[in-house]
Amino acid sequence: MQKFLIALFAILLAACTPNPPAKEERMSTDKWEKMDIVLTTETYPPLPEEADTLYRYALWHDINTRRKPSTRHKLLPYLRYYRIAAANGHWQANKTLQHILMYNEDVDIPGRRDEGVALNELLAQQLPATADLWWSTYILFGYGPKHDKGDAAAYLRRAADRGNPEAMYMIAELLSDQAVRLPEGEERRKLLDLSDKFYRYSADKIHRFPSGKGGEQASITATVIQHNAEDAMFYAQQSLRGGAYQGAVSLRLIFGGIEKELAVKPDQERARRYKIIDRYLSTTFEVYPEATVEEIDDIVPLPPAPLPAWDGKLNIQRFVEGEEPPKPAEELVEKLAAAKGLDPATGLPLPKKETARRWWNWWD
Repeated sequence: MQKFLIALFAILLAACTPNPPAKEERMSTDKWEKMDIVLTTETYPPLPEEADTLYRYALWHDINTRRKPSTRHKLLPYLRYYRIAAANGHWQANKTLQHILMYNEDVDIPGRRDEGVALNELLAQQLPATADLWWSTYILFGYGPKHDKGDAAAYLRRAADRGNPEAMYMIAELLSDQAVRLPEGEERRKLLDLSDKFYRYSADKIHRFPSGKGGEQASITATVIQHNAEDAMFYAQQSLRGGAYQGAVSLRLIFGGIEKELAVKPDQERARRYKIIDRYLSTTFEVYPEATVEEIDDIVPLPPAPLPAWDGKLNIQRFVEGEEPPKPAEELVEKLAAAKGLDPATGLPLPKKETARRWWNWWD
């Protein structure tokens, strides 16, 4: 992993500096500044209502097969719902399905690589920054057509430029890993400062889905190095908003009076609520990668806002523990499948259809 990080960092730096210095030449600090970005965020279009009924039905069954690898094969009949929803513009179904195809080897899915690439072509029309992050991953894993060695880093950089918070977090990690290898001095300091900036970028308030890991790292820096209580709480809250239980852990310690160096007034009710959230997210890994806590400010807003009433459950928890969503009518499934030239029984392209002649253009 360390060799991989060094190699990817070198490629990333080269992409940002057209004339990289010779190996023996000391890097001037302005080289790092060229790696900075103008902070922006990705805009998520509304989810189509009809496709969402397919997605929610599939997701409920999907999550309930994740705890045990031996039960993952039960997911197969529900893949068609993900596929048809994704083809009809449901970006969340697209992301979930790409994750299944990429990482869930317990599910036997023929042609998974080509399908993942096709899905990402579609995702690029709605969420170009997220698609760029997927392209970076696919290239590193050898998916898709041949690429130059710098393409993975180039897509990662463009994903950050376009507003993807996870790409910003990954760049922060690359910068941090490189910085700790340098001797003490201005170059190391510049690189660490830039890394900290990217961690903050990844968890900025402009993001609908901030990076959970990026927010937690920014909170740690604010706590341990800067002793800034306001930033420590804000970034931990953003970490939790992005779905990371570590944000809840940090806030539980802060409001429980355990994090003494921040001198925050203890609030046992806030600490109790964060403990409940931490306990659920840290022990229910099957809700990932979909789990976020967008509603956190309606549960535990940061001071001085008063605490609202709360029943002790997160939205994702209510969904998973609730009743099975209604099964979509076959008429709806057939209608949405027909609109994109798909087989309603599998969600895959129908043979001998113009809209399905290739994986990467099987939709209009």
